[in-house]
Amino acid sequence: MPDMNSETGIFVAVLAFLFGVLGAFARFVQRLSRLESRVETCEADGAKTEIVLAQLVGQMQAVSETLGAVRLYAAENYVPLERMAIVENKIDGLGQRSGAIEAKQAEQGATLEAIKDMVTDIRTSLARR
Repeated sequence: MPDMNSETGIFVAVLAFLFGVLGAFARFVQRLSRLESRVETCEADGAKTEIVLAQLVGQMQAVSETLGAVRLYAAENYVPLERMAIVENKIDGLGQRSGAIEAKQAEQGATLEAIKDMVTDIRTSLARR
């Protein structure tokens, strides 16, 4: 005759196993539900992003059309592009010359500082004698 405690123990173990499996399944379903809600949120965000991108494309097209109109207006009413390029080149040349002058001044300033340091060293050495 089988022992009642061993049958009860087996029954309790089987029930514990079944509840464990059911609990794991419930957690899996819960995680799946959270994942589905995240996917829905991402899809909603994606739809919003597509709307914003469509608006940006429309704005970029308007800017492009405006730039085209500005170029046309400038071409019809202002200095020819070749002359504008000459002026821009002259401005760039002046900028380069200015940079060269500043570099030369910095170099001369460094030379003057070196000369001052040498004179100070000479004075110091003469004062020691």
